[in-house]
Amino acid sequence: MKKLISSMVVLSAIATSSQAAPKVEITGMVGKKIYNYSDDSPRFDDGKALLGARANIYVKDRVSVRLGVDGSKDNPIEIPGRVGAKTDIVRGTFGLQYDVASKGRVTPYIYGGLGGEKIYQTNPANNVDSQMFYNGGAGIKYRVNDKVNLVGELQGIRKVEDGDKDVIGHIGVGYKFGGQKVKTLQDLAAMTPPAAPATVEEPVAPAVEEPATTELIVEPLDAKEAAVAEPIKEAVSTYDNGEIGSCGSDRATATAGGEVESGYYIQVIALRKNSTDAMISRLEKHGFNYVTQDAGDVTRVLVGPFSSRSAARKTLRRVKRLKRDAFIKYIN
Repeated sequence: MKKLISSMVVLSAIATSSQAAPKVEITGMVGKKIYNYSDDSPRFDDGKALLGARANIYVKDRVSVRLGVDGSKDNPIEIPGRVGAKTDIVRGTFGLQYDVASKGRVTPYIYGGLGGEKIYQTNPANNVDSQMFYNGGAGIKYRVNDKVNLVGELQGIRKVEDGDKDVIGHIGVGYKFGGQKVKTLQDLAAMTPPAAPATVEEPVAPAVEEPATTELIVEPLDAKEAAVAEPIKEAVSTYDNGEIGSCGSDRATATAGGEVESGYYIQVIALRKNSTDAMISRLEKHGFNYVTQDAGDVTRVLVGPFSSRSAARKTLRRVKRLKRDAFIKYIN
């Protein structure tokens, strides 16, 4: 049993060191033999409950390498001439598991592989036997939450030397971790200090043919409206700590193309001259402050300006919900 515990510790250490893998799941298991197909000449009794653990290291979304270890202690032997003897059993398995598409909280799976067992007999003492076996089976995982699964499975094993065939039932609790996603190049670039401005070739969205260009008309507020709007404007300014564009307001501000003040901006899209895009309407709908800037044959649509890169990065996550390839740039 000490060797079983040691094996479980090693198994956990291997899985822990694999956190860079897409996903790792450690499952503690309790099992018991529920049927034996070949009791004609058994060498030992292995009917006691099995205690063990396994690790599933996912190499794809549904495919994992499966490592397991389990065992039981003091199994009585009732074979004539060996009555009173007992055996300790330790088994290790290695194979592949495939998770079928989930149905709600339930995920069926199948698996197969190889294994090996060692039998420690106490009468006569230190009589050790071992052999290989094939194993396979099917099970169901029930998702309790994003980290924890309840597991139930049936395992069939067939031993190579004596042909002994057993069916074993297992239940257990699994814990998932890992699955850390690598940041995109744009996210990594946003974390670096600002560099000297450089000319970047920008993607140009295709022009959208429209019957006419809608002109944005902003009417000035009268004295009564201005008196109501001024306290709101001051509250929003205080909340943002002076970082323009760091929070969405109920009204988007648009500035015509041309020269813009220096600072950090989020470039949402670059349009051909004299064309419009539905993205502008989406920015207005979600309350982003934006400006446009003429650059050669294109017009940039920019959200900002921001006082710092970190302030722009906070808003970038929200802008990416509208335009996935939006990015931060610095304009002198």
